[in-house]
Amino acid sequence: MKNIFFALVSILTLSLTSYAQEHSGVVVASSKTELAASKENGKYVFQFPEGISSESVEQTTKYYTHYFTVQYDGSSRKAIVTMVTNDEKSRSVIGRFFVANGIDNVNVEGTSMAVGEFFENYLK
Repeated sequence: MKNIFFALVSILTLSLTSYAQEHSGVVVASSKTELAASKENGKYVFQFPEGISSESVEQTTKYYTHYFTVQYDGSSRKAIVTMVTNDEKSRSVIGRFFVANGIDNVNVEGTSMAVGEFFENYLK
């Protein structure tokens, strides 16, 4: 009986851990229409997941000031990324910024994709 209980608890724990890891590194982007407009005007809005602090975002932003600025509101978890130079190379650095903050997927209108796929579809 102990072994069955231990096995069930282990399975539940692993499932919850897997679920938390899967959903913790997902940033939510604007709609496809807004992303197209952002590509033109150089201003993007992203909703970061819970657990990413303002300090963490500010720290990683320091490495990318040649490419963009970031205004991050820790309470709403919204990041406004404003491009310094709005070109493909600079937009590609947004992916590095995401990865530096533990983001590995981007959700656009309910579709989750890897950061590289997001770049190919919406930033390139």
